[in-house]
Amino acid sequence: MIDHFKEKFIEDATDLINKLENDLLVLEENPDEKSLIEQVFRVMHTLKGVSGMYGFDNIGELTHKLETLYDFVREGTSLTKDMLDITFTAVDHIKNLLESPEEASGKLKENHRILLQKVISLVDKVNKTSETNVTSTIPEIKLENEGVEATYFIKFLPDIDIFKRGVHILSIFDELHSLGNCIFISYTQKIPELKDFELSKCYFYWEIYLATTRNPDDLEEVMMFIMHETELHKVANCNLLHNHEFCEQIETFSRSEDNINSDKIQKFVDNLVKTTGGDKSRGEKVLKILTESKISSIRVASDKLDSLMNLVSELITTQAELSLIAENNNLPRLTAVAENIEKISRKLRENAFSICLVPISEMITRFHRLVRDLSSELGKEVVFLAEGTETELDKTIIDGIGDPLMHILRNSIDHGIEKPDVRIQKGKSPQGIILFKAFYQGTHVIIQVQDDGSGINLKKVRDVAVKKGFLHPEEAVNDKRLLNFIFFPGFTTSENVSEISGRGVGMDVVKRKLSEIRGEIDIDTKIDVGTTITIKLPLTLSIIDALLVKIDTTRFLIPLAVVDFCSEVKHETIVNSSSHRLIINGELIPFIYLREEFSINANHIPKTERVVIVNYENQRIGLIVDAVVGEHQAVLKPLGEVFRKQEVVSGASVLGDGGVALVVDTNKLISEFTQKNIEN
Repeated sequence: MIDHFKEKFIEDATDLINKLENDLLVLEENPDEKSLIEQVFRVMHTLKGVSGMYGFDNIGELTHKLETLYDFVREGTSLTKDMLDITFTAVDHIKNLLESPEEASGKLKENHRILLQKVISLVDKVNKTSETNVTSTIPEIKLENEGVEATYFIKFLPDIDIFKRGVHILSIFDELHSLGNCIFISYTQKIPELKDFELSKCYFYWEIYLATTRNPDDLEEVMMFIMHETELHKVANCNLLHNHEFCEQIETFSRSEDNINSDKIQKFVDNLVKTTGGDKSRGEKVLKILTESKISSIRVASDKLDSLMNLVSELITTQAELSLIAENNNLPRLTAVAENIEKISRKLRENAFSICLVPISEMITRFHRLVRDLSSELGKEVVFLAEGTETELDKTIIDGIGDPLMHILRNSIDHGIEKPDVRIQKGKSPQGIILFKAFYQGTHVIIQVQDDGSGINLKKVRDVAVKKGFLHPEEAVNDKRLLNFIFFPGFTTSENVSEISGRGVGMDVVKRKLSEIRGEIDIDTKIDVGTTITIKLPLTLSIIDALLVKIDTTRFLIPLAVVDFCSEVKHETIVNSSSHRLIINGELIPFIYLREEFSINANHIPKTERVVIVNYENQRIGLIVDAVVGEHQAVLKPLGEVFRKQEVVSGASVLGDGGVALVVDTNKLISEFTQKNIEN
């Protein structure tokens, strides 16, 4: 049992330390922001309070010293770079301690001893400085609840074994009380007879009313380790606890062993109406808030989400089989059931997708941290900005793009952003800017990393490409082709090899890893203006809506997201087209004859073939197939090692009849076809 609670603590503490890291980055930019200082202090206080209960004594010891340091900051001591640097180092160290609970590494123990001594020395130094700066000036007292207050109702129903988890309930109550005016109501109805009573078990539960200026996030942070046992409701946008009559009526409202129900809420509303002089509109508003605005969340293990998506995938495959059986048997009842199952499976798929989507903001803290640390190491001044971080992606894709984006950011700082003196000579601000942008584009997500640095020297790129034999000295190529050499293995324009870059093992890895998750990458650059790297990603990897087509007996799937419309064309028209272009709806559209492209035998070619018009880089391209079967929900399966090096076919899907259809990556197909024609 204790191991289960210990794992839960590690999960919660990891979330807590990630939040601390983000708060520190924001605090560094706003060192005088009192609310941020309080947030940092509270996280340290919470970690200190519970870490020792689970055997993480080193974390408790370290956070206690850090808490002391930030207590000085709360009292008016200026936040310095030394304080922030040592706190960031401590954050990294605590992450290592959480990952290695048994602390088997002797190096980890030694690092802890050295870091702890540095923190103690800094605390002593700050303490001496603060003592010498003491004055007789009486500070201005600012009331905790000054400003707009709201009243919250908190129902805390602790697990009977909560004490075994090391949760100190009274400490949490004390922190809640520090947020504003509080009324605590305890219930003892569940206490058993003496013969059944156990000291290690919790038989109490509580109802709490809190009037505070703080937002729900602050309340949830205090209750982080008990949130799954807590209901949090916003009752009103005012301080109801200043009213004596109302406080007396709380007892009447709350003295019930049951959870909140409609009768109980209505009674509370009636009492509130009396208290507010018959203001029925306020009572109705409170009723609506209590019944509709419960603040809740749930933590789900990632393997459970993976299992859910696998089950949804199997359901969709089975549903396709059922639809085929219904179509072949022509039974009205069976057809109706199959259509209903299809609707349900589609809705279930959409819901499962939404559960598995993760906001890009989950990655931003470590990117911000990388920019901070690396720019300092290289003697550069870099400001990191982020836009569109609320954009969501499948968690599998989020996991896959972390390392590529870190590579890109390292290159932007090392190769792109110039040192302050060089930037000043160029007429730029001494501070470089890296802008991280994310936004939706159809069924894709676009991520851009922009810097205002020196740009990429295309002449140097060409010279290196020629030197390595990638390009003939006399060959004429456009800028886009030149920039593509950057993704070749072993390609680098850096003259000096460092620990950060220069070995030519960065951007080729970036492209390969992005290809594994069906991502694309593009570069745009201008000398002394900067470089923009654009990554295009699918929203999800597992299930897509596609158009099922046939060429001879082979079936292919084309993602519906890229399909514009379908048309038909005579085979003789295709044969007589020397320029690989067709006039469709009055528009001249280039086409790819997939039968030839995929080397499918020429037997049984239909007189009339189908053209699937797809979008590619702001233009339309036609894909010629024998027939269009219809729309299909495709559950994507990998092709295996044999097909790992080819990129045009991104996967396969099992159809309702048990056959297999290949999923075509139209962007890769058109790109390869275009490149081949240019070379020929």
